[in-house]
Amino acid sequence: MENKLRVLIADASEDYRGMLSSALEADMHFQLLDTAVDGLDAVAKAAALQPDVIVLDLVLPKLDGMGVLRRLQEMNLSALPFVVSGFYNSHVVAQAVELGACYFMPKPYEME
Repeated sequence: MENKLRVLIADASEDYRGMLSSALEADMHFQLLDTAVDGLDAVAKAAALQPDVIVLDLVLPKLDGMGVLRRLQEMNLSALPFVVSGFYNSHVVAQAVELGACYFMPKPYEME
């Protein structure tokens, strides 16, 4: 039996969380653990759930995505942060990677 990648989604947009949740649940390679609506929620759920991957937007209430990346580094979690954001430039991408993001994908994008 194949192991599924365990995913946490952190995004302020209810529409985006719903769309990505549906796509992950339809793919047999992923297990959606939960979603987070703000940065503090994302950090708490990452600590509790220990996901393999965290899909993270940079624009989040309470604690922005860069703050989440910093906290994840401090917590020394094994989760791979996958940043998906409409807010980006070369400096932002470089900073996210420096803070541990394994991948940066600009929004919007085709779900496939």
